[in-house]
Amino acid sequence: MKISRLSRHTMIRKNSRKTCAFLHHAIQKAFDGKLQKNSYVPAGTECPSLGAIIIPSQNITFFKEIGKLRIRIVDNDKTEYDLRVTCKYLRDLLDNIKNFDDFNAEMQASGSKAHVRVGLAKPYAYKDNNCYLMGNGVFFY
Repeated sequence: MKISRLSRHTMIRKNSRKTCAFLHHAIQKAFDGKLQKNSYVPAGTECPSLGAIIIPSQNITFFKEIGKLRIRIVDNDKTEYDLRVTCKYLRDLLDNIKNFDDFNAEMQASGSKAHVRVGLAKPYAYKDNNCYLMGNGVFFY
C-alpha cells in the first residue's frame, strides 16, 4: 500500500473546514486536560468530544491488535497514545495489510505532516462507563 492513496484523500479533504476545526498542540489540551491514563474521560465529564493535532508523519505507527486497526501516535507534548481507528476510509484502505512494516517505513520517511482527528466514544455503560479516545481520521500532506 502506497502512502500516495492516503495523500490523494488528504488533498480532497484538505480544504474542508472540518479538518481545521478543534486544532490543538496536544491531545490532552483538546480535551481540556481531562483525559485519564491518556485513554478516556469518565462519562458526564464536561469537555469537548472532538479534537485534532498536526504532527510529523514519523510520530504515527499503524498496527493491528486482535484484528482491529490501531494507531500509535506521539503528540507535540511527546505523549504516546494507542488508539483504535474508527475512520471507515482508513479501515477500508488498510485492513487488508497483514504486515505494516513497509507501509509505516514509507510513511515515516516521507517527511510529511499528519492531521490527526481524535474523538471520544459514547460511554461503555456495560463495562466501566467511560468515554474512550479513538482515532477518527489521519490526513497526510
